[in-house]
Amino acid sequence: MKKTILILVILSLIFVIGCSPYGQTQKTVDEKQSVSSSNEIIIKDFAFSPQTLEIKAGASVKWANKDSAQHSVDFNDFKSNQLSNGDSYEHIFDTAGEYDYICSIHPSMKGHISVK
Repeated sequence: MKKTILILVILSLIFVIGCSPYGQTQKTVDEKQSVSSSNEIIIKDFAFSPQTLEIKAGASVKWANKDSAQHSVDFNDFKSNQLSNGDSYEHIFDTAGEYDYICSIHPSMKGHISVK
């Protein structure tokens, strides 16, 4: 009887350890970005967060308005419609370069996308 209980305890420990994050490899930020080509910028409290984002060419960026006010995402060559709370805008950056943008409704709101 004691031997059976001991075996069950050992098997339970093996199961718990096997299902835990211990011993598993953690992905770095770069590995996570290469797995997913989508990046999100939250618009909240009259700010873009993160304000600066570095991505790889071919990746998309999604801006999600979580603010009570309307906002926009305006680059030199393209821009979103006005985004109300809950709305989003997405753009794919195919070409490497540096891209500054603003909210045309609130020009003090600025952001930057660096495409490598």
